[in-house]
Amino acid sequence: MNRGKAGNRSHGEQRGLTWALMSSGLTPLARKYPPNLVGDIMVARYNADGNVIYASDCQSPCRTFAITRDYRFLWSIEKMDTRGMDYSTISDTVLAYQFARFPEEQRHRIVELDARSGRIIHTLQETDLGPIGDPIEVTGIGCVYYHPADHGKFWVVDNEHHCVYCTDWAGRIHHRYGEYNVPGEDTTHLRYPICVSPSLIHHAGGIVVSDWANHRLLNYSLSGRLNASLPFPFPYASYVNDSNCLAVFNGGNPPGGWYGIFLLGDSIQAVPRYHIPMNTNFIVSHPTIPFRFLLSWDCSMYEIDYRERIYQEAPPAPPIQCWLFSQTEHHQGRSVWGRSEPLQPAESVCSPPIVDWFRPNKNLIVKATSGGKAVLEAARFVTPVYGNWDGGWEPVEECGLAAGRATSIHVARPFGVCRLRVELSSTGHLEGWASLSAS
Repeated sequence: MNRGKAGNRSHGEQRGLTWALMSSGLTPLARKYPPNLVGDIMVARYNADGNVIYASDCQSPCRTFAITRDYRFLWSIEKMDTRGMDYSTISDTVLAYQFARFPEEQRHRIVELDARSGRIIHTLQETDLGPIGDPIEVTGIGCVYYHPADHGKFWVVDNEHHCVYCTDWAGRIHHRYGEYNVPGEDTTHLRYPICVSPSLIHHAGGIVVSDWANHRLLNYSLSGRLNASLPFPFPYASYVNDSNCLAVFNGGNPPGGWYGIFLLGDSIQAVPRYHIPMNTNFIVSHPTIPFRFLLSWDCSMYEIDYRERIYQEAPPAPPIQCWLFSQTEHHQGRSVWGRSEPLQPAESVCSPPIVDWFRPNKNLIVKATSGGKAVLEAARFVTPVYGNWDGGWEPVEECGLAAGRATSIHVARPFGVCRLRVELSSTGHLEGWASLSAS
């Protein structure tokens, strides 16, 4: 395993896989020596020069720690299950969103640590809005961030309470999106937000929020005005380096399909520049080397350098299968994942968005216990500025559904982002999935 050197090339000159921190639980005899030193990496961040990495291992005994590239632990705190993390280059501190996992922990909280020693400097359990919510309602890799212009403030994604806000260590609220403890799907409400991406876009007067259960990314101004939105299934998002390039993906264990990572060229505009086929829990940019990332899958963390590939080749997009409907509860036209109740007559049920970037060839399979119809709808990218999504969907094709039989809908052309809307003529249950391929 490469431990920070490759032949005569320096750390900054390496390409491909440049470093890894791997799970010991997936190796024979659960050996514990470099690089197999962790159980299941949940979040991570670099220090200012990339030579120290702060991370969280959510496997018992649960550790938040600092490790060097040659696998020396600078400090480690047991029984600290961190589900969101950021690093301040200004104060040399680590911000952590701590899940109250153990009996002695009463409340979820935000913690600030001294990056050199791991000593706790600040804690916050409640703001003017109410208690800090449960970070694993929908675990978010970007659920806490320093405010880019003032590291005495920080952004919190409280998905339990359907709210995103900027606060300080006194609990004062400086900005807020969504209504605390009130879920919704209009432009002023959120439903399980999962991460926030301030980055440099913050200095231009905006911030990106991943509204996970509503399948959309939202770019808000700091005054609360919605600038733009993008449909995406169960979205995560993270800005790449100090740029307007946005990595959009749907997590390491997504309910809606293994789409991989799309690098969008201009914030949430639908301009995919590059595709990384692996799904990940997080994508973290190296502080000084463009297009070098920390990625996470199979309980391990990998650092991969894409500089030689990012603009020089069309990346492959392997076939994937995506869940659309699976014995879901349906209520007022919404599909709620994970519960089973009959679909009532005349209800319109919509799948999560289907993204066919780099995979234009689609086969959609739907099976219902009663007859009806399936309507393929394309996302409407018709706003006059930049052609952004206007929040609407346009019917394109319609197909009849026979009771008790699977119906296949083949589409050999790109839509960018589409979805399937189903209406049944009588009470019934619905299942469906999609297969996407580049060929």
